[in-house]
Amino acid sequence: MSLEYFEIAGLLFVAYCVIRFIIWTELRRDTRSDPPSRPFDAAINAIDTRVLSDRLQQVRQDYNTELSAKSDSFKRTLLVNRRQEEIARLAFFQKPPPEPPEHERGWNVLVV
Repeated sequence: MSLEYFEIAGLLFVAYCVIRFIIWTELRRDTRSDPPSRPFDAAINAIDTRVLSDRLQQVRQDYNTELSAKSDSFKRTLLVNRRQEEIARLAFFQKPPPEPPEHERGWNVLVV
């Protein structure tokens, strides 16, 4: 019985060594450096930055307006109120329509 055990264990150990050797050679093959790539020869298109530049100028102008408004509290309150109105118009801040009370929901069907 014990001889059979050692034969199976030895056979499994040999299979393990063969598999580990195959894995080791595959990993070693993967670590080799890649061949040098071909140089890039396609057309290079420039990025149009006019839109970004216009937006950047607008942001700078808004920043300068707000900066100069810090000295004048009246202008500052107007700017704050304008921003609050802009934010209040966003859909997230709109109140949903009120739902009718629970006891009035079924009366419309009964009346008809």
